[in-house]
Amino acid sequence: MVKEEQIVQEPVTMDPWVMYVVINTDLHMSVGKVGATTGHGVQFFMKSYYEAREIELPSSNTASLLHDADAWFGSDYRKILVGATTREIENKIALLELRHFSVIDAGFRDVPKGSLTGIVFWPVQKSNAPKLLKRLRLLE
Repeated sequence: MVKEEQIVQEPVTMDPWVMYVVINTDLHMSVGKVGATTGHGVQFFMKSYYEAREIELPSSNTASLLHDADAWFGSDYRKILVGATTREIENKIALLELRHFSVIDAGFRDVPKGSLTGIVFWPVQKSNAPKLLKRLRLLE
């Protein structure tokens, strides 16, 4: 019999660590496609995190990123999904000075190949998130 793992979430804090996921609303993606975009973006983040962990003497910037990721891992893995248009993403959001990962679709179904389906940001304490991200509408 397989033993089921239980995940215990920490109590809600006043200033939580969060990962912003910006979904391209111009593409009118299905719930499944939004889930896949989020999953791919988090996968890119995890790959980058583990690669940075392998560096013997990380730069101060890398050490800071690792600290932020570890703090997020030590919390409740909170993700905030917001929506933005292609224009907002390309002209404003992608230019933010916060580490992020663009999710570009392979075009197997639903959206054209090369479409920017979303951007996933490195975890940040919510109070330190750029105002632009905080002002975006939650994805419905």
